[in-house]
Amino acid sequence: MKLNSMALSEVYEILISLSPTEYKKIPKNIIINIRDNREKNYDPDFNELQAGKMSKEASKILAAIYLKYLALDDEKNVVKKIILNQKSQKNTITIRDNIFEEKPKKVNSNENQIIVVKKSRFKKFLDKIKSFFMKGV
Repeated sequence: MKLNSMALSEVYEILISLSPTEYKKIPKNIIINIRDNREKNYDPDFNELQAGKMSKEASKILAAIYLKYLALDDEKNVVKKIILNQKSQKNTITIRDNIFEEKPKKVNSNENQIIVVKKSRFKKFLDKIKSFFMKGV
């Protein structure tokens, strides 16, 4: 994954502002990698970063670093529960979206086949109601 060098500059600016105890929790190779790959000519404003005005990529990188190295176990468990909940909601939404879709029927073009299309119960019900109203016309 290629990271944006400007986002790495923003992340590095936040990391160097951490307290020494928090800073030591992050492996040196990660900090060195961020420092070496950041945009050297870009100097982000710390006050704006602190106010949350940073790129999405920088916030994602900081979130990953926080979860991996700085968060307490309780916080990690809460985040895991939220992620699992979101995944299960996404799956149920996907299932609900696919309920009414018809599956495509495969037809072999080399053979002549008779395809019998069965009407669904709902379609039969609608046809009955239509025929009831059409009798009077």
